[in-house]
Amino acid sequence: MYRLLQRFGVSQRRIAALTDQSQSEVSEIIGGRRHVVSYDLLVRIADGLGVPRGWMGLSSHATARTMAVQDGEISLKQAAQQLGIPADAIYNWLRHRRVPANTRAGRWCIPWDAETHEIYRQKVANSFRLKPNPPVADTDDVLHPEGS
Repeated sequence: MYRLLQRFGVSQRRIAALTDQSQSEVSEIIGGRRHVVSYDLLVRIADGLGVPRGWMGLSSHATARTMAVQDGEISLKQAAQQLGIPADAIYNWLRHRRVPANTRAGRWCIPWDAETHEIYRQKVANSFRLKPNPPVADTDDVLHPEGS
């Protein structure tokens, strides 16, 4: 599927962002050096690319990938949105254990409190490559603003 997307001009970075993977993982899959065997990854690919799960032989039962696993935690994608940076940057920090996080059910769960937020914010501020965009508003905040 990734090779087909590339033929239509979709970059590896874009595929990675849509499927919550690193660009290097996408490259390894396209190059045949990595095989997709994890159910969780197959679900992320289907959901991220907008492919009906049934077309990939998966259950059609939806799971919210962008929802926290437990109260007080956020997903990698949510953290990237709040910090205004690419998810790949956070993924690399997590992989190299440079920032606090947990893994549950095959995915990263980031404890999100004021202290952890400041750790991540400092990582961004100290990076010479990351130029944060304004944080993306949570759709819940847009749909249900405080006081309405």
